[in-house]
Amino acid sequence: MKRGAGGEVIKYKVRLVAKGFTQRYGIDYLETFPLVMKLTSLLIILALAAARDYEVDQTDIKRASLLAKLNEEIYMDIPEGLEVAKEGTSNGKRKVCKLLKGLYGLKQSGRMWNQEWDRHLVDLCGFTRS
Repeated sequence: MKRGAGGEVIKYKVRLVAKGFTQRYGIDYLETFPLVMKLTSLLIILALAAARDYEVDQTDIKRASLLAKLNEEIYMDIPEGLEVAKEGTSNGKRKVCKLLKGLYGLKQSGRMWNQEWDRHLVDLCGFTRS
């Protein structure tokens, strides 16, 4: 709950997070990729920008892991508290959610986002990797 200055509830905020700790290497995912920049790379870029009088800007893409499509088939249990309409009979089978895009908590979400962003910058925008 997000509360105002007087303590009144302004809005409710929810974030759906997958139980990534239950994923098993080789079965649920093959690779992970933490997207980080080496300090030396950053210093070189800043030195070049200073030497050539370039403007330097930065951005943070919020919810980036939610934007990438998944290569693997990933299923998760229906979140607690979510009402699911019963269409017909389920024949005793448990219902699950099939994920089409990345989700917070998945081990491969960062890697999938990096691949998609890289494809966009290189293929569509014409950038080259350093």
